[in-house]
Amino acid sequence: MDNKGISVLESLIDAIPKQDEDHDWWPDNLVDAFYKTEKYLDSDYDPNIGFYWSCLPEWANEYIAMNRQGFWTCYGMKPKMIEWTGIWMPPTSSLIPAPTIPPEYAPKNFKGSWEESKFKNPNK
Repeated sequence: MDNKGISVLESLIDAIPKQDEDHDWWPDNLVDAFYKTEKYLDSDYDPNIGFYWSCLPEWANEYIAMNRQGFWTCYGMKPKMIEWTGIWMPPTSSLIPAPTIPPEYAPKNFKGSWEESKFKNPNK
């Protein structure tokens, strides 16, 4: 790889949010971070799907969606459906993976199919 390619790669890596004491919401720590969270706000509760938006990290609380296997993920940008894979994906410009929401925190009242499962945070 030439110097220009290395420079572009380094700038992309630098753009990814880093884990620090104030932002422990990186996918490796996501489950631990959900367990530590105690900031549920009643105003962030969506009774239609049975979900507290405030349990999500700030950088990934704009949308949620369920994949074909029933796992919920959270996004900081509008995801797009990849039908043949059965999953929702962040926009192609995003290098940040979509974190899985642990089942204890996932929506409880959603009864539809995965294709109908994309929801936007009503507070955004």
